Amino acid sequence: MPESSYSESPYEELEYLADYLPSNGESIVVSRRDGELVCEPVKKPRPLDPLEDPALYGRLVQINERLQQLWTMPIVLGLVGWFWLCVGLHVWQDAGLSGWFLDVGFGLMIAVGVSSWIQQRQRLYFRQAQQESLSRQLRQARIDHHTLIGALRHHPELRTLFSQLVRWN
Repeated sequence: MPESSYSESPYEELEYLADYLPSNGESIVVSRRDGELVCEPVKKPRPLDPLEDPALYGRLVQINERLQQLWTMPIVLGLVGWFWLCVGLHVWQDAGLSGWFLDVGFGLMIAVGVSSWIQQRQRLYFRQAQQESLSRQLRQARIDHHTLIGALRHHPELRTLFSQLVRWN
């Protein structure tokens, strides 16, 4: 921009600058340095989405997948146990087909027990194997774990990890 002379009025300088204003909602700061008007773009700090960091997102996906794998053994053992409990009830106790409601009742009790077992395994795994290293990675990235919780809220593919982070003290 050419150096402004003192003979021009400030309004004439502003009219000149108006021709060079950015479009589409961009902003500039106009200041005077050594008698010259200087235009600089305004850089608005945008909120950083913690999941934009590929390394952190990859780590979160890995932890989530490992947490999800912890359901396999309890489900299989629960189903096998329920099957043999039903067989024992019907064969050895001679419950017959009229004892079907007992099968359903035992199935529901076993399902609640298996669900609690899965949650306990996930909680222990997260606390013992992942919490410290994830905490260190978040500190290095200067991300608060509450910010991470807020970001994960809108990612259903990471729901298992989200449930552990909510319980994180």
